[in-house]
Amino acid sequence: MIAAGMDFHGMMGLGELLRKTGAFFMRRTFGGDDFYWRVFKEYMHEIMTFNDTGLEFFVEGTRSRSCKALTPKIGLLSMALEPYFMGEVHDVKVVPISVSYEKPLEEQLFVYELLGIPKPKESTMGFFKAVTNLKNQNLGKIYFDFGEPMSVNDYFGEKAQRHKHATLPAFVQTLDRDDLCLVTDLANEVVRRQQDKIVIMSYNLVALIYNEKT
Repeated sequence: MIAAGMDFHGMMGLGELLRKTGAFFMRRTFGGDDFYWRVFKEYMHEIMTFNDTGLEFFVEGTRSRSCKALTPKIGLLSMALEPYFMGEVHDVKVVPISVSYEKPLEEQLFVYELLGIPKPKESTMGFFKAVTNLKNQNLGKIYFDFGEPMSVNDYFGEKAQRHKHATLPAFVQTLDRDDLCLVTDLANEVVRRQQDKIVIMSYNLVALIYNEKT
């Protein structure tokens, strides 16, 4: 399953295609909507507790087109790990995935964003236009690296004091500060392992040298 932004849901035809391939859509920010947060949290609980397939999402909350690591956001990760802390699942495996490339697909849009121009909304026409333009571009090489699966149970060890959640039913409990600190530590470790697997290519080195001389 894939956690996708709600803006992809509105793309005519593609939104439904993404849903049929395992994607589900979520708001990028909950904006203090407590009802939405509770419903989505319960949906994540069902996925992690009763679903036997993997869950894919960006731990940084978005993709980095500059290849720079972003500060991880723990909202979705904490929801995914809550059944573990509540003792409803024995373990969760986390697989860090690194994607390295020479040139971003949306290079021109990225330049506009750096100048302060807002990124246009995702649309089906924009998608097909981008695909058409790819035929005339040389984007260089791209590398995918799947890291070793991390056992959350082994990584946290005795730090995860799950017994403290055994006194009340799981549905009335939530993660406390100590639990969230562990989730933050795990998120930072995932980003670190992603960085370890990044491939530095000649295009990146040339751009770095050029940037230093200007």
